[in-house]
Amino acid sequence: MLPPSLRHLEVPSDMLGPELADSCPALENLVLRDPFRLCTLPIDRWRHLRLLSGPCGVGQEALEKLAMSNTIQQLDINIICPPIADELQVPSVSRSRLAFLEVLKLHSWTFEQSIKAMHILFDLTTSAPLPRIKEFGLEVNADQLLIVNSLALPSLVADSFMEEHDNSPELAPFMTFFAAHFSTEVLTCFSMSNSDNTLSGSSAWLYDTVRPLCAFTRLTHVTLHIRPTLKDRCALRGPHILALASDWPLLEYLDIGPLLEPVLLQELIALLEHCPRLVSPWLSVLVRSADTLELARSIEDLRSRAGVDRLLLEHDGPQAGDVNLTACVLRAIVPDLKEVHTHASDQLDFWRGTLEKMDAGRDGASRATRVVDMNASLCGHSDDLSQDFSRHIL
Repeated sequence: MLPPSLRHLEVPSDMLGPELADSCPALENLVLRDPFRLCTLPIDRWRHLRLLSGPCGVGQEALEKLAMSNTIQQLDINIICPPIADELQVPSVSRSRLAFLEVLKLHSWTFEQSIKAMHILFDLTTSAPLPRIKEFGLEVNADQLLIVNSLALPSLVADSFMEEHDNSPELAPFMTFFAAHFSTEVLTCFSMSNSDNTLSGSSAWLYDTVRPLCAFTRLTHVTLHIRPTLKDRCALRGPHILALASDWPLLEYLDIGPLLEPVLLQELIALLEHCPRLVSPWLSVLVRSADTLELARSIEDLRSRAGVDRLLLEHDGPQAGDVNLTACVLRAIVPDLKEVHTHASDQLDFWRGTLEKMDAGRDGASRATRVVDMNASLCGHSDDLSQDFSRHIL
């Protein structure tokens, strides 16, 4: 028996029944641990509910109940796909709507279903003021269909969907939709990923597609993990990133990948100049011997950025003699650097030596440094993302 004064509850969703709303009327935070089980709880009967997370598996009915809430502030929800739930339908008449959320994190199997879910939550067909979201995250993963349908559909049907489905036509409308229907004055965190390799197109197409994000000039944290099909080269380049970031002067954290090619050291310097608050540029950076030599010749003109203590680096062909020069240039640009992550397993000793040289030339006591082999990490890049995303989104 749960106490009626209970305010926070974290349980598997199959342990709960509709009587929970009566036994715990003061509940404020509800975390359900099964994202693929459709939530049928009477959400609208909790008058103090502020957070629904897990993520919580929702369909049309749950979304409509959430739209009627006057207290909900943070949502982490998974749009359940058929056959467990029907595909979402946008209501044809105006209904209750959410006007503000501190956090909205959506998981879906298509961008189209994400748009429908947001229409239901915010009733975007009305002429009311644009709804406001402070922190937004979207994960699109068509693999959800395989998970949910693993027992309901023959494997050939599921495999056929994965082969034919292409999220590319949906990405551009989603980005345009988001920029047109939500206030640009409030959003500070935006994170989007597709983890199913279902995007195809050119690098220029992808840049034009995500360009609507530039309308949100108060962004401080941006994460874009856009994975193309294995045969495609749909990824951003260094100049694209510089053009996007030029509209985000308050940016503190930037994580974009995979890139078509690593950004150059000069592009990293330009990025830090564009974004004076940026301390976590989580981008793959290529350090070339010719570039460090050129930068070293005018090292007194380089501006240092305090607070950047971690970078994702690789070298175009490190030699023993490059350690001193690389350390000298990096110390001038990012004097607080103490952690290098790299996908080049054969460069670990080079980067250890570089960090040691940087530390030796630093005033004061030496600091602990480390080099991380991204290929040896089970989670690698995605683990760093999940930690930062949980810190800034939920």
